[in-house]
Amino acid sequence: MFQCFDCGECCVNPATQIGVTVGDLIRMGSESGMSVVELFEKHVGIVPFQTQEDDVYEFDLGLRIPCNFRKGLKCDNYKGRPMNCRLFPLWILVEHKDAADEILTEVNKCRGQRLEGEDFDKTERYVKMIKSVLMHESKMTDEIIDELDLKRKVKISTLEGYDDLLLRVKAVEEKFSGKGFVRKLVEKERVLFIMERFPTAKDVGEKIWKAIQDKKLEKVVMPVKEIDMAERVLGNS
Repeated sequence: MFQCFDCGECCVNPATQIGVTVGDLIRMGSESGMSVVELFEKHVGIVPFQTQEDDVYEFDLGLRIPCNFRKGLKCDNYKGRPMNCRLFPLWILVEHKDAADEILTEVNKCRGQRLEGEDFDKTERYVKMIKSVLMHESKMTDEIIDELDLKRKVKISTLEGYDDLLLRVKAVEEKFSGKGFVRKLVEKERVLFIMERFPTAKDVGEKIWKAIQDKKLEKVVMPVKEIDMAERVLGNS
């Protein structure tokens, strides 16, 4: 089975983009004892995600990275972690079996692992299950985000301070080597640059929580206990 070495690269590098669903919000809250509004104060927000256009970013609901749930090299809310956290890097090991090492860059210690036989089959079933839940919950999330008009796109080259960003990026490229490593450091600079200019509004958590209540979504999202059961059956707990 896949072995995590707790390097934390996927938890602490702002270049990591972890989308969150309304189901994730409900599960994170139930397992941490925090309300959805409290989660927005420290853990989640409307954050930038890179699009297929290199310098264009789209805002959506996601974890704030570095993740504040990471304590002592471990996730302090592991059972309530988002679906996207559950998938990484398992979906890569399954869907890109032969190219996984190339995709998981040298900054990730999860490189070098390969799933075979029964391990591959179990993980593949787990990935399919989690992805189906994620797709279902993403539709509900997109509906709320659209209703609240929280999505926007920005072209970073048009933002004030872009020239200073280019200087920071150039310094990174001159100081470090390794294509994957440099790419993540550059992406980190770009994401932080955007987030400084577009902080999440303080009332967003309240608005999203009200929408969750109005739509009675707490009753329809997959609870943690059912996910735990699937993980035990498929050997990915």
